[in-house]
Amino acid sequence: MNPSITYLQEDLLLTIPNLPLEIPKSKKSKYHINMNVFMRSHYTEVAKMKKLYQKHVQTLLPTIETYTGEFKLLFVYYRPNLITRDLSNMVSVVDKFTVDVLTQQGIIADDNVAHIKSVHYYFGGTKKDSHYIDLYLFRHKETIDGI
Repeated sequence: MNPSITYLQEDLLLTIPNLPLEIPKSKKSKYHINMNVFMRSHYTEVAKMKKLYQKHVQTLLPTIETYTGEFKLLFVYYRPNLITRDLSNMVSVVDKFTVDVLTQQGIIADDNVAHIKSVHYYFGGTKKDSHYIDLYLFRHKETIDGI
């Protein structure tokens, strides 16, 4: 049994465009938000990275609204050049940090499987000199073939 994945405009609840993959650490350096950096960093650096990232994401949120029910998430990754990258390395940390913000801000009740039923990563293409992710939060409507 495989659920069909359908994205319908009427199911779209929230869009957060331009989630960054880099944020300033200091005047001279920046954090690169990806799994490779995350895995190599000390936990105190990861905590600092997450806090700065989440503070930035809060500024991107539209008027705060609370959504209830079940959701599916679509993360669309855009690379800045033709260098090939591993999609999950680029999106997974942004996924976790951003969904935690949605929960902390009360936009969704929790990020557990009672609320988030599916998460999808998609490669959106190359946008010259732009390196970002767009997030789409949809109302989850699952259909199981044969039922």
